[in-house]
Amino acid sequence: MIDEKELKKEAESRSKSFLFFSHFYLKRPDLELLRKIKREEFRNYLRKLSLYFEKFYEHTERYSDEKILDELCVDFTKLMRGIKRTYSLPPPYESVWRGENILMGNFCKEVLNFYLNSGINIIVEDELPDHIGIELKFLSLLSFHEKNAWESSSLNEAKRFLKLQKEFLEKHILTWAFYFLEEVFQKAETYFYKGLSLLTKSLLSETKERIDELLINLKDG
Repeated sequence: MIDEKELKKEAESRSKSFLFFSHFYLKRPDLELLRKIKREEFRNYLRKLSLYFEKFYEHTERYSDEKILDELCVDFTKLMRGIKRTYSLPPPYESVWRGENILMGNFCKEVLNFYLNSGINIIVEDELPDHIGIELKFLSLLSFHEKNAWESSSLNEAKRFLKLQKEFLEKHILTWAFYFLEEVFQKAETYFYKGLSLLTKSLLSETKERIDELLINLKDG
């Protein structure tokens, strides 16, 4: 028996998580973002997920917002901007991390075609389509459309969006993101980005495992 209400909640939660994490890879931290993640609801949520966030919040209690923000901005630049080899990681683009070592390579074009063929309108902002933040955002949109399908009892549509999530995970983000995220964890100098890398890896692996399980159950059902 398919519990559409529970599957709707699950897809909605997955969508919100991917969107929440995507912001931290796309946006340079500012005071507004810092104050947002210091709110009680985010503090309680993140502290439960990783010891690194527990340490991050302990750190924020000892120092000013300006000092914490400066540390986060320096780390963000080193981890996400790909300034130069001796200073930072290669930038978080699929084309770069899958060996093409160039921006807007063939993998970037494949990702863009995947977006277009999915029929989902995704805004890539000021980034290339194969940036990790955009790929996470795309998974959020796929989960959101899956949620809508469960809400309207459209089983075939829900299965279509589950299959798209599975395909995108297998053909794209899972082929490279773990390597990048492991480097983020090793090179990060703030507890925040160490925790973020671990949580992103967990979300991706748990999503893949859960979607495989759902597709098998839906097929048998």
